[in-house]
Amino acid sequence: MNIKVVKSKLYSLVKKYIDASVIGYSTDHWNIISIHSEGSIHEYVLMEFDPEDGRLWISKPYIVTLRNMFPVSDEVLKDILKEWFENKLDYTVFRVVYYEYEGED
Repeated sequence: MNIKVVKSKLYSLVKKYIDASVIGYSTDHWNIISIHSEGSIHEYVLMEFDPEDGRLWISKPYIVTLRNMFPVSDEVLKDILKEWFENKLDYTVFRVVYYEYEGED
């Protein structure tokens, strides 16, 4: 089944999903901002932001989840996540990169 969705509505749906998946924020002693979600077993990091150089790090598994749920390219997802972050936390993002999260299980 094919359903046509206006681009602005699709972007809005992605942002609503991001809002729903985020449960909290934290900072460490280097002022890195971590954005957390609740997984099936424990809390994990979806994104991290370094205010010193303006890099927004996105968890590769989170990008894969978004890519599987929404028909948008990685570059569009980067733009959506950048805009979402800047609007929610009032920081300027200069670069968006992916990383493999290696947290505790």
